[in-house]
Amino acid sequence: MPHIVQHIDFAVAAKVPIEQFRAHAASRGWRHARLLSTASTTYNRDYHAEDADGQQLPMATVFVRRDGRHHFWSGELQKVAADPP
Repeated sequence: MPHIVQHIDFAVAAKVPIEQFRAHAASRGWRHARLLSTASTTYNRDYHAEDADGQQLPMATVFVRRDGRHHFWSGELQKVAADPP
């Protein structure tokens, strides 16, 4: 992660309170990831990262800053293998 953020901004977002997200990240050893909580926002719905029942969907989303902030690309990560519990 330290090498990646020399070239781009990188963040991981989840629809949980930030304290819960930080605890989860610590248990996984994610020491350098910037964590963002989307709880109490419409971000997941706006970027199609949740279904009609409010369940989170794994997504990768890219924003490019050109004359302001713009959504550039999103892709579903449904076929990516999940981490073991």
